[in-house]
Amino acid sequence: MEVYKKPSYNKHLVMNKRIVYLSKAIFPSETTHTLSIIKMCQAFSDEGHQVNLIGRSFNNDSQNIFEYYGLHGGFQIHTRQSRKNKSKIPLTGLFESIKGGITARKLIVKLKPDLIYSRLTLLELFFVPENIPIVYEMHSLGPLGKNIFQKFLFKRLVRRKNFLAIVVTTDMLSKMLQERLPTQRLIIARLSAEEPITFNNEDKPTFFKNNFAGKRYNKHVGYTGYLDTIGLRGTEILCQAASQIPDVAFHIVGGNSETVAYWKSYAEAWNQNSNIFFYGHKPANEIPYYLGLFDIALAPLQLRPSPRAPYGLGLSPLKIPQYMAYEKSIVASDIPAHREMLRHEETALLVPPDDVEAWAKAIRRLIKDSNLRDKLAQNASKEYALNYSPATRVKTILAGLE
Repeated sequence: MEVYKKPSYNKHLVMNKRIVYLSKAIFPSETTHTLSIIKMCQAFSDEGHQVNLIGRSFNNDSQNIFEYYGLHGGFQIHTRQSRKNKSKIPLTGLFESIKGGITARKLIVKLKPDLIYSRLTLLELFFVPENIPIVYEMHSLGPLGKNIFQKFLFKRLVRRKNFLAIVVTTDMLSKMLQERLPTQRLIIARLSAEEPITFNNEDKPTFFKNNFAGKRYNKHVGYTGYLDTIGLRGTEILCQAASQIPDVAFHIVGGNSETVAYWKSYAEAWNQNSNIFFYGHKPANEIPYYLGLFDIALAPLQLRPSPRAPYGLGLSPLKIPQYMAYEKSIVASDIPAHREMLRHEETALLVPPDDVEAWAKAIRRLIKDSNLRDKLAQNASKEYALNYSPATRVKTILAGLE
């Protein structure tokens, strides 16, 4: 029998909390959601809370995980070994989740947290002791846009007495969830990015010399983030725009080897100027150096509705706050997710998502107009400081629980 003294809910809302972030994700991983999860842990920790992350890994080396994501740590990571090869046996995923839930429960009872925080994890949360509040973060409709079993589980989860609130990242998602869960407490806390690092006088030139392609170009624009082969991230838009602006280097940072090979092949038809450069996936701690060398940062996310994201996938683009943090002038697709974060002509130039001519025109405009470029960058930096720092996000979430 597990003995666990039930604290009052007010105790969970004191300033210094013991927080367990329960995740079934693999750490480290190239997927962007793991970056979001682990940076949330870092943000909680930096605000003085005692944080433990429970997840899965292939090597159980927490120090390697911190280095991979470029984090300074200060919180504990607990991972259980996971196999790299996906099994084809039916129900393997279900049994894996049950096993993970049992393992997590034992650790949770030992850690005695004030709060369980989670995202992209469902069945495992039913193993959380009923006296510990659960806060669930969503960047889309998630289980509510999936199969009947997933919907059933999620609706059962939110009806549990210890389910406290759902954290969402946009007003748009909040409205969608209000329609489906009218009595549920929702907290809008926009995604944040880490505080920008300071480069010394030698850092950028050295990185440029050793890692950056296209050294013969005077102007550089770029994208950092996940790549796919379905056109969601707008990689084809960047390739086609590059063919129209021969005197500017286009840098695309992200993607696994197979995805990069796919886009390199695609780009051959548009790279007659030899100004498109692919770098593949890079560790999170290197991304600031690439951003530091971009004159313009690009966010060409396309509008791709789905059952779990009726207003388009990519409802919570993580790269925008990071672009803001590093004081970049931004050209972004004019989609609902971006309109909540950016103001046209004030913090970015917003262009029709799939209009290559409009993309090329906006990039040329910023290249030629340094005053506008500086204005957008400075305004974006101010917006980051006001609304998109990790400290702001943590305070917003915890204030919403009071």
